[in-house]
Amino acid sequence: MAENGIEYLKTIKSDLESGANRWRMFVNVLAEFGYQRRRGSSVDTVNDALVKLGLIATPALTSNTDLYRPMIRFSLKSSPVIPSAQLSVESSPSNESEGVSELPSISEYKIADLIPEDQSISCVLVNDPLDNALTEMLLHDYSQLVVEDWHRKYVGIISLKTVVSKLWHEKPQTVKDCIDQENYSVPSDTEVGQALSIMGERNVAVVIDKNGLIKGIVTTHDIATDFARLVGPFRRLEEIENRLGRMIATKFSPKELHDALRSEDTANETLPISELSFGEMIRLLQSQFSWDWLGTKCDRIILHAELDWALNIRNSLMHFRDFPTTTENKRLFDLMSLLRKLPDSD
Repeated sequence: MAENGIEYLKTIKSDLESGANRWRMFVNVLAEFGYQRRRGSSVDTVNDALVKLGLIATPALTSNTDLYRPMIRFSLKSSPVIPSAQLSVESSPSNESEGVSELPSISEYKIADLIPEDQSISCVLVNDPLDNALTEMLLHDYSQLVVEDWHRKYVGIISLKTVVSKLWHEKPQTVKDCIDQENYSVPSDTEVGQALSIMGERNVAVVIDKNGLIKGIVTTHDIATDFARLVGPFRRLEEIENRLGRMIATKFSPKELHDALRSEDTANETLPISELSFGEMIRLLQSQFSWDWLGTKCDRIILHAELDWALNIRNSLMHFRDFPTTTENKRLFDLMSLLRKLPDSD
């Protein structure tokens, strides 16, 4: 699995060399190397790969690095390394992974993120008799089938429309004789917005990895459905963060915020409320002193637990790990409604 992790980092390096910025959650980096825990040996393997590839991770990766936040910023060894605490909201995804100042852009997701976990793909081999493909389509009421070779690499698509057209003019014998001339494949690391442009009017994409192996199928309906399910929860999360931010802004000066959240990297800096992420707001309110200074009548432990839970929901949404259930959506709405009733949140 370490080989997969190295290839993963090579892709990040290639993106950096082309001028892009790359941020990743530590849990996802470990997963690419086949690890689930932050054991010393696991972290050492990742760090060794970073050194060999000339990459730098900020913050540095250790067995104590948080799995989800802040997100890890990758840079080339020859590039200036910006201390994580000095990164602005505009350039840092701490706001992206923890805050909810706006709905996520469709460009933040890769097409592979939208492949259903339990998806079963019906494929036919390129040299199969045509009758095999027709039987599969008629038996399961499919209008199209994915065509693969013996190595499970993508070859093309066969459709009833193409088969009928071929039968009208020729005498096709195998699946290969009826493969659609259009290319339906999309690389797994393609951004969703770009994938939609590639898909055009075809409404379907066969997602393949860098070796041409089939990873899954995504339709325009899948994309529309998944993003529609994001809108409601993100709107509620956006209001929760904004109201909490306004409450904090009325009680704490930039200097007081810095004193409460300071680190060694920011010893002489102030911290404007506009640069405070959702996660930092929650961390600020962990202490009884900060809570008392906020002046709310709500119980600190209960409300802090709800805010921390909301942050975890947001992180799951950003990475398509889970969509909120009906009960969870109701819980977000209740939290939002509570904050609406608190003074200074408007």
